[in-house]
Amino acid sequence: MKEIDVKKLFEMAMDEVAALEDGLHAFAGLLDENYDLCVFFENDAIAKENKKKMFADLFPGAAPILRQVVDLLIDEGLERSISQVSEDLTKMVSEKLQLTFADVTTPYALSDEERKRIEAFVGGNVYLRVKIDPALIGGVRVMTSDGRLMDGSLKGMIDRLKEDVKYAG
Repeated sequence: MKEIDVKKLFEMAMDEVAALEDGLHAFAGLLDENYDLCVFFENDAIAKENKKKMFADLFPGAAPILRQVVDLLIDEGLERSISQVSEDLTKMVSEKLQLTFADVTTPYALSDEERKRIEAFVGGNVYLRVKIDPALIGGVRVMTSDGRLMDGSLKGMIDRLKEDVKYAG
């Protein structure tokens, strides 16, 4: 099976690597969350040009480097590897630039003070990606690129309480 050399991709994208990482992360997240869209991109019977057009429609303001990489993945038949390429690139950017990506999920928009507190909690050079999910009810969930998960959401607390009750009974 063909693969993309993420190290080479990182070196080629140097000045635009942050835009590439951010865009690939967003695209991979969209594919993970939307089954029909994932099936569309992974279906070999769908013309490559239709996939490229769909990507352009989904990300009209995408950085040129992101479009080039997605086009390459589509041309090479590597659509199934988008999530893995995104994950590998995030790890490499994190290591090379000594940057911690923090995916923050919260039921509401964060204030500047809340952002600063989360950045301080994570520590170091932090890049926050905030997703609003009303299902969390309250609190916040943070997943970092170095594998740490901190779930201070009300939904997370309720789920843990359910598990505790289930195993206690």
